[in-house]
Amino acid sequence: IEESHQMTLQTIENQHKSKESYSQVLEKEMVAALKELQSLVGEGRSIISRQVQRQQSIMQNSLNVFTSNLNELEMTAKKQLTESLNAADDEFDVTSSLLFLLELVSRADSFVANILCSQQSQTSPKKSQDGQLLGSFLKSNNNNNKARVLFQYLHYNSCDFQMI
Repeated sequence: IEESHQMTLQTIENQHKSKESYSQVLEKEMVAALKELQSLVGEGRSIISRQVQRQQSIMQNSLNVFTSNLNELEMTAKKQLTESLNAADDEFDVTSSLLFLLELVSRADSFVANILCSQQSQTSPKKSQDGQLLGSFLKSNNNNNKARVLFQYLHYNSCDFQMI
């Protein structure tokens, strides 16, 4: 009985050792699998981190280029607008000067036409106080002109020398 009992104990002990060694092997495999999983997760995290940094760098570079282009466009637009404004101001000044000159020419033409149309038979009109008949005409406010014309050729008011 004792031998049978010893054998049974030996069998139980062998089974226990077998199960224990099997559990150690499983534990080693589990530890190795967990280490491999941890290394894969770590590699994945580092890849994701590098991609995030890369994307942020690309976005920052794109933003810098966009800002630079926008600033260049703004400066170009300001320059063109300033040039257009200056050209319009110059054109306005020239037009204003030409209109003023045209007004003076028209007044002088009217004045000359009135002198030629007058019934005075003097050979030269009297000089005004400032020495110029035309100057006094342009400065006076109440002109008693007999004829008001915008433009009239002088030969319309002169004698026809062929008839003489």
